[in-house]
Amino acid sequence: MSIRVETADLIDLLQLLEHTASSDREDGVTAGILLHTARGERGSEPGRQDLLVGTSTDRFATGHTNVVAYGQLARPTLWGIDDVKAVVATFKSKAKRSKDDEGHQVLVDVDLGQVTVSEDPNLYDDGVRLSFHEAPVDDFPRRLWHVLAHVDVDAYLSTDGRHIPAANRTDLGAARLAPFTKVAAKLGAPIQLFRTHQNRYLLVQIGEHYRGAIAPVRWDLDVSLIEGEEPSADVNAPDLPPAPNRTINPARLFTPDGVKDATGVITGFPALHRDTRVLGRAADIVVSGQSALPTLLMRGLRINSKRAEGLLEDLSRLGVVSPASGVLRGRQVLVGPEQLDAVLTAIAGLKSPEDAQLVDEDAEGETEGDDK
Repeated sequence: MSIRVETADLIDLLQLLEHTASSDREDGVTAGILLHTARGERGSEPGRQDLLVGTSTDRFATGHTNVVAYGQLARPTLWGIDDVKAVVATFKSKAKRSKDDEGHQVLVDVDLGQVTVSEDPNLYDDGVRLSFHEAPVDDFPRRLWHVLAHVDVDAYLSTDGRHIPAANRTDLGAARLAPFTKVAAKLGAPIQLFRTHQNRYLLVQIGEHYRGAIAPVRWDLDVSLIEGEEPSADVNAPDLPPAPNRTINPARLFTPDGVKDATGVITGFPALHRDTRVLGRAADIVVSGQSALPTLLMRGLRINSKRAEGLLEDLSRLGVVSPASGVLRGRQVLVGPEQLDAVLTAIAGLKSPEDAQLVDEDAEGETEGDDK
């Protein structure tokens, strides 16, 4: 049975899952990617649709993601790592071209142990075709999907019947986290870690559709239970001179009821011609981190420097940060983290983007992440 899939989607799926597959063909089933079809929701499209789902593991790290497909495979299929690389190398140029065209697609056919990835013969008479033998799935780890879906933060019973309590500490090897840093870089999204138990897999979320799991470095609670409570390395603070006084008398100061001016009069919040959802995210970054540097907003919101400065200027009008002072250290944050909810509530009430036309002039013509 054949399925149809966007070439760019197939290449993205295979490249993401390569990072958590063993690259050594001698590792057997873990040196490959298991593919199967399912039905589920994805993105903003209503209802359930066909999905091509991929899973890979090197037994320490596991990756799991999906793309939209058209049709269903009769059964799962395991592609060896060399064949995965061959598919990527063969069709990657087609995937690049599809971004300028209508959307290049390939057919994936699995029949009697033979996998064929090809351009649609109805559209391309002499289209590119690649065939290879699928790998046996018999020894592929069967508990991966249970690990990916399981969340248990309390405790568990060891194989010898001991009750292992949860502690604050989890040990991770750098090599085990490395595949997910590559996935995060490709997706342009942060790595979200979800704690289960210090001796069990940590769950990973990157972007909207990528899920994973990392095996921690196990440590013996019977020997080092106290080491699970807090870090044991010493902290030696330097004897620095007193910090210079950079107190700024703000022209405006935020209050939940409005902006207080230098004379102590509280007025309403000013109208701001900017998407309040983005301004709220900027306020979250600034107030949570207690830093009003434009570079933080540029990285956190993936915007250019001009728009970051514009957001800080709006926060200054609300009394959340001080006016620009021209000094290297930038603006001062005038509200504490405990006031963040009040700030976000005030921003959300300024203007609804659905009820007013947004005039974010700083964003005109910008390229995301452009610092020019």
